[in-house]
Amino acid sequence: MKALKVIGIIILILIVLFFIVALFLPKNTEVKASVRVNAPANTVFKQVNTMENWDHWSPFQDPAMEIVYMGEKTGVGAMQTWNMEGDSGSLTIIESVPYQSIKTNVDLMEDDEVNGNWTFVEENGYTEVSWGIRFQNLSYPMERYLGIVFKMMMESSLQNGLEQLKKYAEGLPPYPEVILTKIEEMKTITMTDTVYFSEMAEKMDLFFGKMEKFAKAKRLKMSGYPFCIYLSWDPEKGYTYTRCGFPVDREVQGNEEIDYYVIEPKKAVMSVYKGPYDKMESTYTALEEYIAEFGLQMNGAPMEMYVTDPMQEPDTSKWTTNIYFPVK
Repeated sequence: MKALKVIGIIILILIVLFFIVALFLPKNTEVKASVRVNAPANTVFKQVNTMENWDHWSPFQDPAMEIVYMGEKTGVGAMQTWNMEGDSGSLTIIESVPYQSIKTNVDLMEDDEVNGNWTFVEENGYTEVSWGIRFQNLSYPMERYLGIVFKMMMESSLQNGLEQLKKYAEGLPPYPEVILTKIEEMKTITMTDTVYFSEMAEKMDLFFGKMEKFAKAKRLKMSGYPFCIYLSWDPEKGYTYTRCGFPVDREVQGNEEIDYYVIEPKKAVMSVYKGPYDKMESTYTALEEYIAEFGLQMNGAPMEMYVTDPMQEPDTSKWTTNIYFPVK
């Protein structure tokens, strides 16, 4: 009996200690990991800021999971939900500062508050990526003990995820660089017509040939690179309504085919593309993503400015085109 009494006292002391210790355990616990990626910040940022890209590197993805993507495709409001054997939840991007930081919220369908925090710091072509997860308002007493377990388990998971992100991002081709700039006012002569994509090269030769003859007859000097402004297009029907021309040194009276046209100054995002004209899609996508990421709005039609003369440079890989998207 005496032994049982001693055992009972010990158990009681342990139970009391269990609750007393829990009082001093933190309500919040945070796990952090970091990795250095040999890639620009925009390349790494886009892998986190686009929810569907998590499938390439996330340590929490499981083939048995039923994952549904909802809300925005990228940035604030992008969301994924998951369900696996009754374990369900969601992950939502709640804050996104392009190429610098991302904040997420994890809903585990319980009272717990779990937030994620990402930072991206680029220096000399490398990007230092940090990923933290914070468990908040852990309930007394059990979840406070579980917070210690969470931290030990999550540290390796986060580091593993970052290593996979590093490997994936370093294997990607670099994204086109996009800058915010300004289109200066230009006096130009132009021709406008509906052109089928398959006839674009032929039409441009015709347009610029006529405009060069016109400029020579009027003694105009070309004061910049030739360009085309794509006023509208229909990919399904395969044509675009375009205005092509080049800058000139002074105002001139046009004719039935050729217009004098002034390009007004405006803000724009711009990217420099090098290569053949039929491979520009990734640069256009980069410009569109930049506009979405920084919350800008289009303010006019895209313009391509042809820096390289194809007649003087036969190597298409060396052709340089400046692509502008006017924005507000």
